[in-house]
Amino acid sequence: MKVRGQFLIFLGSKAQINPDEFYTKDKFSKLLDKYPKKDYEALGKKLFDYFMSKNPDYFEQIKDAFVDFHKIFHYYLREERIGIINALEFRPGLMRFSENLNIPCGITFGVLKALMRHFKVRSLTFKHTKCRLDGEETCDYQVNWMVKNVD
Repeated sequence: MKVRGQFLIFLGSKAQINPDEFYTKDKFSKLLDKYPKKDYEALGKKLFDYFMSKNPDYFEQIKDAFVDFHKIFHYYLREERIGIINALEFRPGLMRFSENLNIPCGITFGVLKALMRHFKVRSLTFKHTKCRLDGEETCDYQVNWMVKNVD
């Protein structure tokens, strides 16, 4: 796996790093080990915000966002064994998916929260229903929001 330089910069790299170049997993792993786990969700938001600054036309509709969610991670991660995101269910007011990305789930959760807040939907709730840290093969997430019945 290779990681876009901008991800390394967000992790606090002090080295000269080109934000658009890809670097080895070893460099990524060393920086990630030093990054506070309590800040993973905030890091996920940074990743989403930077992705959107480079791709402002993405995610105009919530249903498309669910299908294209993986593109955020493919922007930062390249080559083999980056993991898979599976759509489990989508309907108005509910989205469920499963992932085994090669990054901590707290970061994925932060990206998901930033993505959903991008749509300014009301009454958002997030659940991390299954977790690799608990020995599961995947992390599963569920997002619920209030659906507007009248425009």
